[in-house]
Amino acid sequence: MKSFTQHLREAVISKTKAVKGARKPRGYKKTAAKTLERLRAETTYDGKTYAAYDSTGHDNPNARWLEKWGLPPTNDVKTLRQYLPLLWWWDGGKIIVWEIPPHQTADVIHHDIPEYRSAVERSTNGSGMPDYQGRVDRFRKTVSLISAATGQNLLRDRALQRGKNRVANNLARMFPGYTVVDMDVEGAI
Repeated sequence: MKSFTQHLREAVISKTKAVKGARKPRGYKKTAAKTLERLRAETTYDGKTYAAYDSTGHDNPNARWLEKWGLPPTNDVKTLRQYLPLLWWWDGGKIIVWEIPPHQTADVIHHDIPEYRSAVERSTNGSGMPDYQGRVDRFRKTVSLISAATGQNLLRDRALQRGKNRVANNLARMFPGYTVVDMDVEGAI
């Protein structure tokens, strides 16, 4: 049996074909509701609580965050690196997952990745990003999902909203035990 780390290593920089009709795993709704409740309870530096796009997958892991999310707190650099987020994006019907290299931190953005930039060039939506993208927050056990809906093309935006559920289901299958958080609507599941 493979460990979770081995499973992620196989998924990293992989192209996973999106499966039509994929369904979220059993018990997903209950687990997702608890995760979202805990995520909304986090306080920011100014004391506000919210689940915004930059509140998942943008923090560098530290002992305090790990302990808060039920993981053993540590200051070991090698262990903390395993909790750095993964970045993902949609590229022509495939979900591409990218792992942050050893010399970088969670501050890396999608546009810093050459493969992402080429996916943007191939994209036909004109928004400067692929149809869907996000981050996998490995200590909060969440996957953020944001679409390229701009509000300028109503038909295109509707098509993206219809396809979002299939992408969310595929992400839930790729990362079992993780909650997919829709960041277009500020933290809906």
